[in-house]
Amino acid sequence: MKTINLKLFGTLVLLLCAFTSQTVFATILIKKDSGPGTAPNALISNKLKISSLQTQSILPVTADIINGELGVFFSSSVGIATVSVVDEYGNIIEVVTIDTNTNSELYILTDGYESGIYTLKISYGTTRLIGGFEL
Repeated sequence: MKTINLKLFGTLVLLLCAFTSQTVFATILIKKDSGPGTAPNALISNKLKISSLQTQSILPVTADIINGELGVFFSSSVGIATVSVVDEYGNIIEVVTIDTNTNSELYILTDGYESGIYTLKISYGTTRLIGGFEL
C-alpha cells in the first residue's frame, strides 16, 4: 500500500487553489475631468503617473475593481456625490448617488457588463472626476 506525503499533498492543493482562483484586482487612476474631449482609451493606464507634490492634488476618491465589483471609496466626506459608469460608445450603464456624510464606500457589480472600455465619472459640488477601466 502506498503512503501519501501529507505535507506535499497539502502544498499541491494550495497551489492548485491559488492558480484556479479568480481573484481580479485593478486600481483605477482617477483624475480631474478635463472636459468632453477625453477619450476613454486615454484614461486607462497600467502605470500610475508620478508628478511632483506641487502639481499633484490629492483627491478624496479612489476606485478599484475587485472580483467583478467596482468599488468607489471616499477618504473624506464630500457631501452628495454622483457616480456614473459610461461605456466606450457613450451609453450610461449605471448612475448611483451616494451621501458621503453617512457612507464612504460604494460597490457596483460589473459581472453583467460586456467586455470593453468604461469610463467612471464622479461628481460632487463643482468637482468632476474621471477614470477609465477595461473589463
